[in-house]
Amino acid sequence: MSNPIYQQTIMIGGLDIMVELIQDYVRSESKSILSGLGENDLSREVTIPYELADWNRMNRSEDEAQDAKEHKIVRAVLIKVAAHYGYHTGQIVLLSKILHPTDEHLTGLYH
Repeated sequence: MSNPIYQQTIMIGGLDIMVELIQDYVRSESKSILSGLGENDLSREVTIPYELADWNRMNRSEDEAQDAKEHKIVRAVLIKVAAHYGYHTGQIVLLSKILHPTDEHLTGLYH
């Protein structure tokens, strides 16, 4: 792999370190991008292009290449991303509890 984060982690040697480096990078980039958005940006419509094969698989259709895009409002995209992140967080917690049974609260949150 040519990803510098991956190369750095392998040299250090540990999956936990790789996950931490990736998390720090993603959080840093996300914070940088999101903090630059203003109210006008949140209401702006954007075009999201897709590879034709992905588009057809998502829509279960055989569309043409010029149709392989969506028009969305930035605010709606951010809400969808946040919900999707929560979905995967739940999957990770569930699998972690199945693979490593414990009474410990894995996320640090109590509910």
